[in-house]
Amino acid sequence: MKKNKTALPLAEKNKRLKKALTRLGLLLLIFALFITVYEMSLIFRFYEPVILAYYILAGVGIIAVFILNRGFNSRPTKREELSDDLTEEEKDAYLEEEKHRMGISRVLMYFILPLIVIIFIDLIDIYFGGIYKSLLSSLGGKTQ
Repeated sequence: MKKNKTALPLAEKNKRLKKALTRLGLLLLIFALFITVYEMSLIFRFYEPVILAYYILAGVGIIAVFILNRGFNSRPTKREELSDDLTEEEKDAYLEEEKHRMGISRVLMYFILPLIVIIFIDLIDIYFGGIYKSLLSSLGGKTQ
């Protein structure tokens, strides 16, 4: 039997799993907060300002991530890829600043992704909500 050289130790796997579950939990918590505000806006009839704010926040967030990542580049620049004209201190400063920018963009994604999902839910409800309501009423369900 061949030994898998890329296999991670159990402690490393548990650490990665815990980190992934923490990230997923944080993402779901933020989604729950945004969807609660969205649903309350539907119930208490202040839908327009809330959905407008969600659209603006999602748009500004996407543009900010695009600018922070300098495009769609998600991998950090390697020291060898930097210009030879730069001094070692300038290279260190650039790499540190790039690391900081990418960290900010990762945090922004925790807010952007739930907003995008809620916007999709809203658009589906706007354009296909009548289909669901008629389907439910034909199955004997009550609609408002």
